[in-house]
Amino acid sequence: MKPFDTRIEVEPLSPVKMVSEPLTKLYRNYFRVGMGNYTTPYAEFFANTLRSKDHTLGVHVKHLSSNGSLNDYAFSGSSTNLAEVTGSKITGAHTLSGKIFYERNVVHHYGFRTSDFDTVPDKDDLRQRFYIAGMETSYKSNYTEKDKLNHAFGLSYYHLADFFEAREDHIQFDASADKQFKLFDLTDQQQAGLALSINNFGQRDSLGKIKSNIIGLKPFISTNYNEYSFYAGFNISVASDSITRLHIYPLLEAKLRIIPNALEIYAGISGNLSRQNYRDLSAENPFIISDLKMAFTYEIFKFYGGITSNIGRNLDLSVTASISTFENMPFFVNDTISPLGNKFTLAYDDVNLLRLSADATFRSSDKLSITVHGAYQKFDMTSEEKPWHKPATSLGFTARYNIQEKIILTGDVTWNGKSYARELLPLMARTPYKMYEPSELKGYADASLGIEYRYTKLLSAFMQFNNIGNVRYFRWNNYPSQRFNLMAGITFTF
Repeated sequence: MKPFDTRIEVEPLSPVKMVSEPLTKLYRNYFRVGMGNYTTPYAEFFANTLRSKDHTLGVHVKHLSSNGSLNDYAFSGSSTNLAEVTGSKITGAHTLSGKIFYERNVVHHYGFRTSDFDTVPDKDDLRQRFYIAGMETSYKSNYTEKDKLNHAFGLSYYHLADFFEAREDHIQFDASADKQFKLFDLTDQQQAGLALSINNFGQRDSLGKIKSNIIGLKPFISTNYNEYSFYAGFNISVASDSITRLHIYPLLEAKLRIIPNALEIYAGISGNLSRQNYRDLSAENPFIISDLKMAFTYEIFKFYGGITSNIGRNLDLSVTASISTFENMPFFVNDTISPLGNKFTLAYDDVNLLRLSADATFRSSDKLSITVHGAYQKFDMTSEEKPWHKPATSLGFTARYNIQEKIILTGDVTWNGKSYARELLPLMARTPYKMYEPSELKGYADASLGIEYRYTKLLSAFMQFNNIGNVRYFRWNNYPSQRFNLMAGITFTF
């Protein structure tokens, strides 16, 4: 009997040659220009450096204006102008980045019917102009080792001025540090950190000057245990203007990963302190008066929770809910001192607020993406009768469809439920206990449609149709929107 030979002879395999995919060619410049009805010119330009391992530099310039008018209302022209330069530099294990910017925006206080007045002011008398100049810079570590002390520093400044000589200067400094430790054996690793923020506001208007500060300190510790994550800390805030106040809010959050990278639930408790400022308020409602009464807003308590889910690669879901208690929440109301009733001031109130929101995004490769979002909010007011200009419900739908990299279709629908404005009662109907009454602003839907035709990868033409339902709605009391409008133009990359 002859034994069978079971020896194995190993033959070396030739190495597989990896064929690298060519990098997509980049271009430095992108230009987009268009013109719409109501004499609406538009131009936007981007210039950026190409690929680099250690630096970036970019320039962005934009202009959009409108010379349109509305039947029965005063001149409603507006313009938006922006210029900014951004850059970053990687130096070893750190990144230094910065930005300088300038904005100049113009609106007109057109919120009154011309037929209601014998004499109508000239459009120059209705003009309001905001300009903002500022800078931002940050320096942060890029460590990948777990035993390193991660840190970041940031400094920003802006100066805002309007047509009526209101001024605002804001300086903000931020610093943070965190490190992984082995503080106790219950979990494998813990992370402890500290965040510091200093905000200084200087505000001046016709009523005088005021300076205010917020100093915030947030120590925290976080850890993971299997599918659980925990975060605990404090938000220690000191607010000062004419007096100084100390506020301490707990920060607690727990997360449970039910399906890794697919389904997660979370809940937490927090609180916050903020200062009303002219920049944020004028960005939300540019028809405000210049001598606003600024105040601190306190979110004394907030309990929140939610669910996030990624179903495969195509569908993302997010649902959140929160209950909050506020002191000094601001609401926009018509300024009764303005003779035309076309400006807004602030009314502050203590509020209990319930918020619910949901978002869903569907993606099909690079061709189709659809996003649906909705929100509901319920205000429990203390002094004011209604949450002025705050709709209880809102819905939105956006979609983008790419047809063979040649035609791009976009659609957007926004729906806001009814809200209320505060109207001054007729003189004979006023009492010491009731000076105002609510006026309903009807809910509205605003739909838009866009189409872009790419003649080549570098040259394309576009058309944008806005408010295709030709609806006149009121986001702010006495301020109707433009009806149907369109814009056409080209884009060019070089």
